[in-house]
Amino acid sequence: MRCGVSRLANEKANSMTIETPRLTLRLLTLTQAELYFLGNNLLEQALHLPDGNRIVDTHFKDVAEKIFLPNLRKDETNAVFYSFFILVETTSLKIVGEIGCHSKPIETGEVEIGYSTQAHFQNKGYMSEAVGSFAKFLLSLDNVKTIIAETEKSNIPSQKVLICNNFIKDNETTENITWKLNKII
Repeated sequence: MRCGVSRLANEKANSMTIETPRLTLRLLTLTQAELYFLGNNLLEQALHLPDGNRIVDTHFKDVAEKIFLPNLRKDETNAVFYSFFILVETTSLKIVGEIGCHSKPIETGEVEIGYSTQAHFQNKGYMSEAVGSFAKFLLSLDNVKTIIAETEKSNIPSQKVLICNNFIKDNETTENITWKLNKII
């Protein structure tokens, strides 16, 4: 399993990116996020990316339509927390997945992240690289103290991604595991 190290790049509004050795994490604007969920390569066409036969995850789309997009429409200044980053492979320029926050950090500085990988890019270390870079970025923000992630007990690959990036098991139920990564002060 590979764990990636990143460097932050280009934090201009509406074009924020995070670079890793093999990926560019690109924050989507409201319009781009809406295109993402419409599918049919509309986002790829708008961003001049090749057709990657991307499948829109139905659970992610449902959560985005009920939570992320309405919040983003109300408050685009907090796009880092209400939108999401697409993961673009630097050699093929194909979208390999996405990563983002569930909302703004709560008062204690906790923020929850979620992520998914396109099936044909799974088990290649891309998400380990992306989670590590995204976590490093989030923990560099003054209002973030802790990153939370939740996995199903049966989702061993996602658990490996979090373990690779130093998340520790915080809570366990019959179906899920909650993971935590704290800012080191």
